[in-house]
Amino acid sequence: YKLMQVFSLPTYGKIMAIMAVGVPLVFAGAYAYKRCTDAEWGEAVLKTYYVLNNVPGADISDEDGNARLVLNLVHIASLFTFAILVGVLTEEIGAGVEAARAGNFPLPEAGHTVLLGWGARTPTVLREILEAQRERGAGC
Repeated sequence: YKLMQVFSLPTYGKIMAIMAVGVPLVFAGAYAYKRCTDAEWGEAVLKTYYVLNNVPGADISDEDGNARLVLNLVHIASLFTFAILVGVLTEEIGAGVEAARAGNFPLPEAGHTVLLGWGARTPTVLREILEAQRERGAGC
């Protein structure tokens, strides 16, 4: 039920929910990495962040077995979080395109003029509408 509530949030709410999972993942990975390597907190957090986000130059080949295992698990978790992020954004874009196709989007109910039908007198009618708007101070 709670997961359904999260996915009914607007796009920014969904992204924040993904970040609410990703940030603790960085710190949990940093804690495990720190325990394996006796690195400083700042170094451990940066290394985990770089691996989680696949930053160019983030190399784990020079790590020992336990640290390499921790960083690989962090990387695997990053694949899942990235896949969820891509899925959420793709779904939002798809829903927006579908709403546009179906005509389910808000239209302003005031401040516009609708002219139905085109005929020989349409340019004259449009000029008269523009002149009336200028006299009212509405502009075009």
